[in-house]
Amino acid sequence: MQKLDWPSARGTTFLSYSSDQIRATSRVFVSAFEVAAGKPHTGASGGFIVEQVTPFDGGVRIKIRVDHANALPIGTNILVLN
Repeated sequence: MQKLDWPSARGTTFLSYSSDQIRATSRVFVSAFEVAAGKPHTGASGGFIVEQVTPFDGGVRIKIRVDHANALPIGTNILVLN
C-alpha cells in the first residue's frame, strides 16, 4: 500500500500516480481523505469521493471529488493487486 499526499483541491480533480507495479489489468483500490500535518485529519469537515480509478501500464489515474466550499489537502491510500 502506498500513502500519498497531494496538493489542496476543491470540486473534481484528477490525480495521476506512476508505478512499475501497476498494469492495465491491475486491480487498484483507492481511499481519499483530508490530511493535516501529513496525517488523516480527524476533525475533517469535507466530503471526499473517489469517483473513478483507471489503471494503465505504469500507473493509475484517479478522479476525486472534494465536496467543500474551500480547497482541502488530499491524502490517498493506494493498494495494487496483480
